[in-house]
Amino acid sequence: MFMAYINEMSPNGNECSLIDGHPHISSENKARIFTIKKRKRSAGSTFESKVMELELHHHILEARRKERELIGYELHDNVNQILASARLFLEIIVPSSQQDKDIQEKISELIRKAYEEIRMISRKLTSNHCLKDSLSNELQCLVDEIKLSRKYIVQFEHDFNEEFVSSLARINLYRIAQEQLKNILEYSKAKNIIISLNEVKDQLFFCITDDGVGFDQQTYIKGLGHTNIFQRVEELKGKVEFKTDKGRGCSLLVTIPIANK
Repeated sequence: MFMAYINEMSPNGNECSLIDGHPHISSENKARIFTIKKRKRSAGSTFESKVMELELHHHILEARRKERELIGYELHDNVNQILASARLFLEIIVPSSQQDKDIQEKISELIRKAYEEIRMISRKLTSNHCLKDSLSNELQCLVDEIKLSRKYIVQFEHDFNEEFVSSLARINLYRIAQEQLKNILEYSKAKNIIISLNEVKDQLFFCITDDGVGFDQQTYIKGLGHTNIFQRVEELKGKVEFKTDKGRGCSLLVTIPIANK
């Protein structure tokens, strides 16, 4: 979302009006973005321009992070309070029949579920964006959980130096794995899953392949889960590709640069 504010021009050619009008970008970040954009336009060398582009990208990611945190806090503190109040008033009502009582209990249960879902979402949005363990160990935990069901044969291979992978890349790759594995378990009817994470020169290749039913990319409508995958890869300035067709399984390939190497 912030990329649109930074990259698009307003009708009168004024970038600043787009950024100034956004409530979740701090004055400090606005000033940094404007300064970097101005320096970038007057940059005399390709190297200097690239450095400023990376610096700008860093501040955009920071603005996105702060926006996610704000949304998480609002969901937890505001929306959940409204739901709690709604449930309180619902319980004050004295049902006049067994049917009314059943409806009251059903509504109360739905409010409770909504409360728990919002709490889970807000916790993710306000997390400190770091994994408790190494990325390879966290991915192995996901694999072990799937293996416990004894419904799938799962292979996980990795060959990379985690020292050169940023904390943002680690958490994004982990979330991508969670999303794609959830899709495989829910929709693919697969028997075999292969996960690989390998470093080649200055690139990290992350692949998740299954032998399930696949899908037709020409008619497939991208849902929220796939949209999140593309956005997380975009944050890392990487590339994402799905190789799939009906009855031929699916391969998700994510390629990201190792910026700090």
